[in-house]
Amino acid sequence: MSIRFFLTAILLLIGSVAAAEPGRVRLSGHGAAGQTGDQSYATLGVGAGVELIGGLEAGLDADGWFRKGGNLYTVSPNLRLLIRAPDFTPYLGVFYRHTYNTGEGKDLDSVGGRAGVSRAIGPHTAAGAGIVYEQQLHCDDTVYSSCTSVYPEANISVFF
Repeated sequence: MSIRFFLTAILLLIGSVAAAEPGRVRLSGHGAAGQTGDQSYATLGVGAGVELIGGLEAGLDADGWFRKGGNLYTVSPNLRLLIRAPDFTPYLGVFYRHTYNTGEGKDLDSVGGRAGVSRAIGPHTAAGAGIVYEQQLHCDDTVYSSCTSVYPEANISVFF
């Protein structure tokens, strides 16, 4: 990649940050059902964020993973950079996640990043999709088959 590409990207970021709406609040939620091996589970989650300065959002998300043998609960502070464009909003983000394990097993900590795009579907509503990379901290690779994961995400958010 050339220096011209990076300079153009920085100029686009500066332009999108200048057009942002500080103080804007995000509320989001999700739910899913899945299966890993012989373990079935359902997840429910909520999140909130506030735009601090042009395009930079600080947020807090929480999830519950409901399954036999003990539930998992996650709390995840995060930062997202929203890059406003005319028809869609790409985003980049970083997060820390603490997972409380109510069954067998230890609590877990992880850090990660995300990238994706969202699009307005109403005056105060957006739908988005992206990809997440997550790295477990202090991971015991004798217990877990992998200490990293990459997975898709989809969301619907309401803004005020």
